[in-house]
Amino acid sequence: MVSFLDGRGNDAVKNSSVRPTFEYNGQYYRVDEVCFSDKPFIVIEYGTYDELMNNAMEDAEPFPYNLTEEELLNEVKYSLGIEVCPGEY
Repeated sequence: MVSFLDGRGNDAVKNSSVRPTFEYNGQYYRVDEVCFSDKPFIVIEYGTYDELMNNAMEDAEPFPYNLTEEELLNEVKYSLGIEVCPGEY
């Protein structure tokens, strides 16, 4: 595994995908998009190092592209378990 910067100054991990991959709390994450018929969605994929190398990462809940920056940041925090989504206690 080779660490590098993703062009925005963020630590990333070299892998077989062209998408930057990030490590957080022992898990690996990357951002993907899914184009549904009505609108595109952002999806965060996550998994172990082996799942990353075998392109077998799991998808977190998708969220739409048209969120405000604050809404997008909140969705990422909920997806990564950094914060609990309001109403899910």
